[in-house]
Amino acid sequence: MNNLPTNQSNAWTPSLQEREARVEHRTWIGGRVLTLLNHYWREDDPAEMTAAIGADWADVLEGMPQGAIQKACIQYQRDEPRRK
Repeated sequence: MNNLPTNQSNAWTPSLQEREARVEHRTWIGGRVLTLLNHYWREDDPAEMTAAIGADWADVLEGMPQGAIQKACIQYQRDEPRRK
């Protein structure tokens, strides 16, 4: 993942478990966002665009717990009139 920020100061390095948890959480976010976006999907979107969209959303949502993200996605699906 080339888009992950680096620790410039080297004062703190996350443990392997913390790094794995971060990757797992970002992967979950990406899957959740892509599922939500699938309600508006265009089949001609290239795979690179799909990956970039997922990475952008993971950057935005990374600090939030899964439960909060899930609740927001459900609320959005209930309230958004433009879905398929």
